[in-house]
Amino acid sequence: MTTRIPGKALPLPPGDVLRRLYRIDIDSPSGLAWNEDRGKRKRVKEGAPAGSAQSQGRWQVMVRWVDEAGKEHLQRIYSSRVVYFLHHGELPEGALIDHIDGDHQNNHPDNLRACTLQQNLWNRHRGDKDGHNVFPSAGGMWHGRFNIGDETYQTEPFKSRLAARHATNKLRRELHGEFAKVEPLRKR
Repeated sequence: MTTRIPGKALPLPPGDVLRRLYRIDIDSPSGLAWNEDRGKRKRVKEGAPAGSAQSQGRWQVMVRWVDEAGKEHLQRIYSSRVVYFLHHGELPEGALIDHIDGDHQNNHPDNLRACTLQQNLWNRHRGDKDGHNVFPSAGGMWHGRFNIGDETYQTEPFKSRLAARHATNKLRRELHGEFAKVEPLRKR
C-alpha cells in the first residue's frame, strides 16, 4: 500500500495504468467504468461501473499496478481525480478538484475544475440555513459579512434580510468570480 503524506494527496498512479483500467462513463454513479474484465474469476465485466461510495458519498476506486522495478502498488483514489485526469489531463501542481455544483457524487467531467484550496472553500455551503452570512445590525437592520483569508468584507446595513442577502451575493460574485457560491434568494 502506498503511504500517504499528511495534508497532501498522493500523486496519481501512472497515466497509462489509469487509461488501461478505466474510461469515463457518465451513466456510472462514480463517473467511471472498467475497460477490461476484472477479478480472479473475471466476475466484473468490461463496461461495468467502477468504484464504491464512501460513507460521506464520495466515490473512490482501488488501483493496483506493478511499476518497472516489479514493485506492486495498491492505491485508493477519489473517482473525481481519475475522471478529471482522463478528461482534462494532469492536475496543476498544488491544485485541488472542485465540484462546480457542490455535489461530490456528481463526477461528470463538465462538473470538475482545478482550483486552489481558497477557491474551493469559496464554493462551499456556509452561513445561515439558506447559505448566506447575513446578520442583524443595530436598529433592526441587516448586513452581510464574510472573510477571504484575513480580510473581512461587510455590506452596508439594509432594512430587510433579503436585501442584505442580495448585496452579499453581489459582493461574493465580484470577489470570488466563477467560484462564488451564491444561494437562491428566498424570503423567510
